Amino acid sequence: MGRSVSFLLAQIERAKRFAAAMTKSSDREAFEIAADEYQRELNTLRAAEGGSSSPETKSATPPSEAVASADERNSTASSEASVATNCDAITSNNTGKQETD
Repeated sequence: MGRSVSFLLAQIERAKRFAAAMTKSSDREAFEIAADEYQRELNTLRAAEGGSSSPETKSATPPSEAVASADERNSTASSEASVATNCDAITSNNTGKQETD
């Protein structure tokens, strides 16, 4: 039993999101390869159904641009995380019960 078009489209988008979120290039490449394999399967399925297997079925955003925007999001997120961590360290100074005069 073959996979449905909607399943393949969902898996392609999922693999691309995961690829964009990866910080290691080897992990990112593995998800990009998975997305490409799903895309080939989708193209084959559409060709068998008489549909289009043209390049229009591919994402409008090239993987290199998706990776670049993911890198920008990661650097922003890590900056925000370090600020949050520094603030947490300052505000969560739990020294126990404090005595009053």
